[in-house]
Amino acid sequence: MATLTVAVVAPSSAEAVVGGTLSARAYSFMGSFQPSYPVPLRPDKHGCGVEVLAPQWVLTASHCVGKNPTNAKSGVPRGWKVRAGSLDTSSGGEVAEVDHHYRLATRRDEGGFWGRDLALMHLRTPIRAEPVPLASTTPSKKTPLRIMGWGVTCEDTGKSTCVPRRLREADTVVQPNSACPSAAPAGELCVGSRDGSVTASNMVSGGPALVREGGRWAVAGVVSGPDERGKTLYTDATRHADWINGIIKAPTSPRTTRSRTWPTRWT
Repeated sequence: MATLTVAVVAPSSAEAVVGGTLSARAYSFMGSFQPSYPVPLRPDKHGCGVEVLAPQWVLTASHCVGKNPTNAKSGVPRGWKVRAGSLDTSSGGEVAEVDHHYRLATRRDEGGFWGRDLALMHLRTPIRAEPVPLASTTPSKKTPLRIMGWGVTCEDTGKSTCVPRRLREADTVVQPNSACPSAAPAGELCVGSRDGSVTASNMVSGGPALVREGGRWAVAGVVSGPDERGKTLYTDATRHADWINGIIKAPTSPRTTRSRTWPTRWT
């Protein structure tokens, strides 16, 4: 599966945690988004990562939820599920159905997609998982981060061993903007080792970049896509805290459109 550069119109599904290790324990807030539309190479139906922000809310990447090139900002999906709090995409943890989604941006927005690749999904029933907070501020360069996900781990995606069901993680840092292509837009964090040996690649989209605040993990960013040098671009979630909290804490959910037929092509 070829990686895409940041010059493309919108992110692709980003690949696995490269250079990482198998997670020793489950993270209550970490989840697998398992949509009803076909996911290439994944009998476990895993499509993207999510983070539990509240008992009925999870955060992910907009391009995971909207399935480019649809322009819907909100919708009522059918058959979408989230499995949270398990190391395995096929068992354990808690499973909840998604009944609404809200996108910060679409690829057709005048304001652009990069730096705004975020979406919230509302769960039909609350889950017991301990939520993860948003980080209080944009992490500066060299800030330690933890990344994680269930993406493919090698180029031969025809092999089952390249499509793990077990969560993987890696510790890395925020790189200066100069370490990613000059086309990298504002609002994206450049994450990964300078030589590309530790990064995220395919099907970790929506997964978190975590920082430590007050002795606990906090979400600083969400995977948008790979850059051409082997690092990964993460949308800075802290820049959009008002949008996120405005939806989660609203007395009633924003009005949504009815369910539609989504394109079947994974982009």
